[in-house]
Amino acid sequence: MRDFCKQNRSVWVGLWGILVLLTVAACPGSARAQEIVAAEYYIDADPGLGLGTSFVPGPAGETTDTTITIPATGLVPGLHVIATRVQDTDGAWSVPDTRTFRVLADTTNEP
Repeated sequence: MRDFCKQNRSVWVGLWGILVLLTVAACPGSARAQEIVAAEYYIDADPGLGLGTSFVPGPAGETTDTTITIPATGLVPGLHVIATRVQDTDGAWSVPDTRTFRVLADTTNEP
């Protein structure tokens, strides 16, 4: 779980940042090996397949690292869940990979 706090009443800052590790297994050389053609994430509520916030999944290969910025605008203090999923060339979506994180209340002193 990662913690986030609100500073200056308008900027959300990740104390350690959100790290989402998405593992997609494929069997290289098998007839079922697929390329990832789409990726998306959502926070808290699943909007439906293909209706999340899309992001570029990275180049094809055995492993890939992709970094995206996820805005925390509108998230209230408390626990939240971020989910990611990918789509293959057959149009099939993976099961969502989820992580829990916490947004902390504003702890700065107001003038």
